Amino acid sequence: MPAIMDKATIQTLTTHYIDGAFVESHGRQVMDIIKPTNGQVIARVTLGDEEDTRRAIAAAKRAFAGFSRTTKEERLRYLRQLHEAVAARVDELTAMMIEEYGGVARFARLIVESGVNAFAAAEKGLQELPLKQSWGKTTVTLEPVGVAGLILMCSSCERVSLISVSLPNPRD
Repeated sequence: MPAIMDKATIQTLTTHYIDGAFVESHGRQVMDIIKPTNGQVIARVTLGDEEDTRRAIAAAKRAFAGFSRTTKEERLRYLRQLHEAVAARVDELTAMMIEEYGGVARFARLIVESGVNAFAAAEKGLQELPLKQSWGKTTVTLEPVGVAGLILMCSSCERVSLISVSLPNPRD
């Protein structure tokens, strides 16, 4: 089925959120976002390329230097703030998901809420994780070893957000 286009309402996103700012994509490939319920093109997104990926990785490495020195309490606060911010937009995010992917509102809302609750679960997990444990003469201290990226993408909204969260790696 060919896509239907209404050029007056099509938004084209050309930026990526890298290093704390929206920057023009180096990539030039554009992808149509098609509403599955009627085949209409609702947006266009410029896809990132290898250079965009390099910039994002370099930004994550720079972020690690400062973020790795944050305390457990600071990280808990960040996770709580992320949960509160996203939880405040559940209705909007659900509507966007239905627009982009189709489907039933109740099912879409459950998926959005599970994503929202991931921040609360991460906060709870970090709260319960002892960063230092001792057994006899042995003490193990968990320390940050890298940056994990959490990508929240919504092609019909005006932002693509990348939130870097550095957490201790319990395997090290």
